[in-house]
Amino acid sequence: LDSDVNQRTFAGCGVASFPAQSNKPTCTTPGCGVTQICEIMSNATLGSPLQRLATLAHAQASGGRDMTGACEMDWEMPGDIPKAKANYWGWQCCTEYGFYQTCEQGTDCFYTQGLVSFDHQSHQPDDYCANQFGISRNQTAARIRDRDLTYSNLVGNATRILWVNGDLDPWHAASNLASPGADQPAIWPVRGAHHCAWMSAKKKGEQASVAAAREAIYDQLVEWLGVEDPWAD
Repeated sequence: LDSDVNQRTFAGCGVASFPAQSNKPTCTTPGCGVTQICEIMSNATLGSPLQRLATLAHAQASGGRDMTGACEMDWEMPGDIPKAKANYWGWQCCTEYGFYQTCEQGTDCFYTQGLVSFDHQSHQPDDYCANQFGISRNQTAARIRDRDLTYSNLVGNATRILWVNGDLDPWHAASNLASPGADQPAIWPVRGAHHCAWMSAKKKGEQASVAAAREAIYDQLVEWLGVEDPWAD
């Protein structure tokens, strides 16, 4: 662990995998989702918190999971960054969103703080912007300001936008949790829901909050489209 790269690979995302936007509540393998992780980490019979973390990491690795492919932070692990031609989301981060997931010193992040950070001396979360696209951090900041101004005006004058967010999804922090304008209802919070959980088909054992959100979305769309509900009694 003398290598910065190895430190980031091992501990930058928490030693084990802790899914948020990719959580799958109905998964069945040990440590595969938040519920299953909590079952291990809250089990005092497994030893100290450190021993429980080791048990969790071993359980996930036994299922074929490796940290390079399981990090919840975008492209923080070696080899994670797609080639420039396929890195469309990276391009959008550099030119529109600036969404770089970090674990800064002094925050509430429960990973090893400072390894994935803008204060790290040898690795920056936005390095690929310059390396792949020739975009500096100052250019990114300027483009984010332009994007925010453009879309704030467009959204403010729009109607029939439905804002749906799960409270487990880190993206909710960048969304509207209350109606930002006329005819723009918000469904918040969808308790325990990960990113876009309600966009999949209904499945056995899914969260009641997700089922309720999907029904609310459906009802709103039926109203906006002005059609009869084919599933109504």
